[in-house]
Parts: sequence; C-alpha cells; structure tokens
Amino acid sequence: MKSGTRKHGKGRLDTGPLNDLIPTWLNLTIGELRQAWQERWRAPAPPVQSADLLTRLMAWRLQSETFGGLDRETRRRLDDLGRRLAEGKSLLPNTGEVLPIGTVLTRDWRGTQHRVIAVESGFAHEGKTYATLSEVARAITGTHWSGPRFFGLEEKPRRSAKGVGDAKPVEPTS
Repeated sequence: MKSGTRKHGKGRLDTGPLNDLIPTWLNLTIGELRQAWQERWRAPAPPVQSADLLTRLMAWRLQSETFGGLDRETRRRLDDLGRRLAEGKSLLPNTGEVLPIGTVLTRDWRGTQHRVIAVESGFAHEGKTYATLSEVARAITGTHWSGPRFFGLEEKPRRSAKGVGDAKPVEPTS
C-alpha cells in the first residue's frame, strides 16, 4: 500500500486529504489555484491558463500521492509518446495491440460517416460483425484496403526519396 493511505475500518481506505482539499479547490480562481499549488507542493504550478484544468491536475496529483501513481506500462507508453512527439513522428496508436472492446472508430467515406465498434469477436459495422478492420474497410469501399490505415490507426508508408523524380520526360520526336 502506498504511503499516505491506510485502512480505515472495515477495509475502507482512508483517503486522507482528498475529501478535504479537492472540494475547496473547485471554486478558486486560477491565481488562487496557483497559490494553493505553490503552498502544497513547494513548486510553481504548471503554466496552464484554465482553472478547470489546473484543478484537475491538482486532484490527479493528490490522488497519485494517496493511491499511487501510474503503473510501469503506462509510464513506458507515455515516455514513448513523448519521444515520438519530440522526433516529429505520429502519435497514432500501435496497431500491433488489440483495441479495447467498446472502442469506436469513425471514418467519413464519400459523404457518409461510418462508425465501427470493437467487439469481442471483431468489429461491428451496420449490424454485421467482421473479423478484421480490413474486412470492414472492404465492405465500405468495395476495394482492398488496410483496415488500420483506412481508419487512421497507422501511418501511410513514406516513400523513399531515392528514385522519385529520377525519370526524365521523354522528348517527342518529330
């Protein structure tokens, strides 16, 4: 159990300052929230401009102190996303992972918005269940598509600059 949390009668966790502090922050101005952050954590508040967002950050930080922070896998994924962002790469999800059940994907195709829901046995679209996203993409377009690419889950492959534009136009002969 994380330090700062303790059992409190009949197995309930004592939430410590959560129930005391969070309600007091809800109606504070951004300036008052910054001051509360400085007093609590002895550091400047993040440079956000929204009182609502700063309140949420403060609540998350307090919950993290009380119940524990992010697990190792989540920290690893966030670090990876940070690296990808710094390198200018796509932040799209890794399609090697299974989409959680209930995930909704949308795609506009020729003026119609298509909604696909990840279900236990595949993907549901317009009353039918398909085993793969590629099958759904084919049903929508009538042609072969990479389903993850069609729904924006993977980047379009980049073509190598080598060889592109090397061909010379053919001069007409007279």
